[in-house]
Amino acid sequence: MRKLAIGLVLIGLIFQSCQKDEDPNPPNDNTGILNISNLASLKQKMLELHQDDNLITVIEPLNGRIRIDYEREFEIRASSSLIDQYNLDTATWSSNFTFSDNTTMSYQSLGSSLGIQDSALSLDPSGFSPLTGILNYSSPVNGQFSISIKGQDGPGSNINHDLEEYGLDHSIPVYGLYENHSNSVEFIFKDKMGNFRRAQTLKVTTDDIPDSLFWAQVIVNDLPSDDNSLLFLSNTKYAVDKYGKIRWAYTGTEIGAILRKNSKGNLIGWNSSFAIPIYHRDAFLEIDLFGNVIHKVDLPNMVHHDVWEMPNGNYLIGTSSTFPNFNDGNPDEDLIVEIDPTTGSIVDQWDLNLIMDPLRPSFDITGTRPDDWNHNNSLKYYPEDNSILISARNQLAVLSIDYSSKEINWILGIPVNWNDPFDTKLLTATNISDSSEWFWMQHAPVFKENGDLILFDNGKNRELLTSDTNQYSRAVTYRIDQQNMQVTQVNEWGKERPDLYSHIRGDVDELFFNDQSHTLICFSQRSTVIIINSNNEVVYEVKTSTSNYRAEKISLY
Repeated sequence: MRKLAIGLVLIGLIFQSCQKDEDPNPPNDNTGILNISNLASLKQKMLELHQDDNLITVIEPLNGRIRIDYEREFEIRASSSLIDQYNLDTATWSSNFTFSDNTTMSYQSLGSSLGIQDSALSLDPSGFSPLTGILNYSSPVNGQFSISIKGQDGPGSNINHDLEEYGLDHSIPVYGLYENHSNSVEFIFKDKMGNFRRAQTLKVTTDDIPDSLFWAQVIVNDLPSDDNSLLFLSNTKYAVDKYGKIRWAYTGTEIGAILRKNSKGNLIGWNSSFAIPIYHRDAFLEIDLFGNVIHKVDLPNMVHHDVWEMPNGNYLIGTSSTFPNFNDGNPDEDLIVEIDPTTGSIVDQWDLNLIMDPLRPSFDITGTRPDDWNHNNSLKYYPEDNSILISARNQLAVLSIDYSSKEINWILGIPVNWNDPFDTKLLTATNISDSSEWFWMQHAPVFKENGDLILFDNGKNRELLTSDTNQYSRAVTYRIDQQNMQVTQVNEWGKERPDLYSHIRGDVDELFFNDQSHTLICFSQRSTVIIINSNNEVVYEVKTSTSNYRAEKISLY
């Protein structure tokens, strides 16, 4: 019986050993080494790895076997009797095998270089964006790319991006070059898991931007080193990095102002043809970062102040119910429309003459534009409560309007001259007792991620209509309790810098650095952009040669 038991054990061990030789899968000990002595199993496993784009990196004899290493931590040790000949050709990214049955196979392997030709990169492909380019390249094997445009001010000025596209044919956009510079652009080729394969650096030489007299002086720069977003200045059509150097420019004649980036990565604003006043333009415009026009939609009564992308791809646009000229007795800047950018059709509209009280006196005491009772200068849509947020500057009011019913949810602003039923929509302030502490001729209200609302308080006419004779502009943050119809001012910044008083235009935005909330403040009339942290400390300040309606921090990729 003992001999029989020993015999059965030996038979079992022999059977297990045969199974191991023929098993095309890695062993369970996670060593990543597979010993194969069966030709069919070897071919099958090598085909699987080839189809998975796992490249061969090493072929060499090892203790009577042929060692075949792969890039993603896998190794085959094949019996040397299975392979008659082999050759790893790094120039062609291939390996050739002749097996013991006289069949030959070619598999993908890691090559020595990418071999990208300088001519593969086209600089300024549209003719309107001289600091951009595009690389069209067919890789020897499937893979994906990362790109790094090397900065002049150390690693913190590099612009880096990982592209998601995977395959053989690559069209790689190059954004963020310097003007009049031999730019170093590194292309990093990776496997499907994002592991490094090979890299190549091209030199891309640019000229000066034509007719550019623009400059930016950085006064404070305590932004994180990994911030490679650019500051886009709406009217200049330039964008600078945190060191104040131009890294994007539009030199065409089509676009008049850039307001923000949309969900497709394109820039939206309006065109350059205008009526009086200068910010009323003929059409909504969408361009890509190369400067190509993607959509252009003409509005019969012009575009003014703001456009906002909707979740469905349509746009809210500020316009007027009549052609604007401000002194013909017809209201201006009083209409919001929703357009389909593909068809150009208007799919809905919100007439502020019907939603608000057009008979409430305007706080624009200059009297130069009597028809401009509202002067809506901002648009935002919030899907959380299906509302449109607007800024009626000449009414000193920010309003939330229900998108569907077109009725007012609430009104934030100075509690003066509101008749029934509008007074019932007015938020009651819990800590604002003096009229001078309300905002005056405001711009750019926006909800922060935590639900607070921030806006740019220009402060225009505050000194004329209240007891406060000081002139200042500020960013003000409010906490709104819609259930109890109350509002509390929770923060402000700007009183301490009266030198930045900007009675027209202006912008605020919430930014995040290292997951911490910051506020961008554009003092338009003073050509200055400030970024403060949550402790109201200035972490960035830049002064530019031009005055801009808006300023946006935008990542090129």
